[in-house]
Amino acid sequence: MVEDAEKIAKSGLPEIFHREKALEFASSKIVKAPRLAEVSAFIEFKVENLRIETISDELGTSKGAEIIASVENIEYIDSPPSLRESRKLFD
Repeated sequence: MVEDAEKIAKSGLPEIFHREKALEFASSKIVKAPRLAEVSAFIEFKVENLRIETISDELGTSKGAEIIASVENIEYIDSPPSLRESRKLFD
C-alpha cells in the first residue's frame, strides 16, 4: 500500500513520465515474490485459484480474472490507520 500512487503510475507509463529513479524492491518475508521497498504497509498473499475469462460487451473484448487467495502476512511500516481513517478510503 502506498500513499503516493503517483510513483506507481509514473513507473507504469514511462513513455509519458520520465522517472529519475527506478522503483526499489525488497524481498517478502513469507511468499516468494518481491515487494515495493517504499510502502506504508504490505500484504503478502498466496494465490489458491485463478480463473481467467474473456468478456465481450459493447465496449469490446477484454479479459477478466477471478483470484482466490489466502492472506499470509500483513505489516504496517507506518502506524496502522485507525478505523475512522480506514473508512474514509471507502466513502
